[in-house]
Amino acid sequence: MSTTAAYWDTRAREHDRDPERCVGYAGVNFQQHSRYVKRLLNGLVLPGHKVLDVGCGYGRFARTVSARGGFWWGVDFSPAMFERWRRHVRVGAFVCANARELGSVKHVAPFDMILCVGSNGSMGL
Repeated sequence: MSTTAAYWDTRAREHDRDPERCVGYAGVNFQQHSRYVKRLLNGLVLPGHKVLDVGCGYGRFARTVSARGGFWWGVDFSPAMFERWRRHVRVGAFVCANARELGSVKHVAPFDMILCVGSNGSMGL
């Protein structure tokens, strides 16, 4: 798994071209994986919850969190992922930064939930 912004910038462009062919966690089709995580969040995100999504990619869970009354903060170091979020999602707040340096979101801590879906390898976890 690559941990460079350039690698994830390329993945963001690939997803823009053909979202059905993108692969999510553990080789599962991206759309299937997203549906699974959204179902998982159903009972966990409550109205008013603050959710930090570490390694958020383009923010595919932002709308799910928002629809359940929570507020989504995403952090990812890929400028292309930020650009994709800005063009297609625009829900919550996105910080384009290395997730290991979360100083830019400390003012909103503590969070009720922290997601790190499929990014734990990149984060060294």
